Amino acid sequence: MVGSSLLALPWAFSTSGIMLGTIISLITFIIGYHTCSLIVKCGKHDTDFSDTVYKYFGDWGWRVCMLFSILLMFSAIVIYYEYMT
Repeated sequence: MVGSSLLALPWAFSTSGIMLGTIISLITFIIGYHTCSLIVKCGKHDTDFSDTVYKYFGDWGWRVCMLFSILLMFSAIVIYYEYMT
């Protein structure tokens, strides 16, 4: 969560209320925890996450994963630059 979503989070909590905001945060936590545990379980014997992606999705999936990883790093650089200016 960076950028506008981070800045809009207090507004979302104030509009939705304390109960609904807490429930949404809890659901988001459960989804994130489940996803993380699946990644750990599937890649238990692999040395790197890219090995796990290659094992399950092949060469095409590995290339797509690397592309999105590069885009994520690039967007972090752009956001950092935006905050610095």
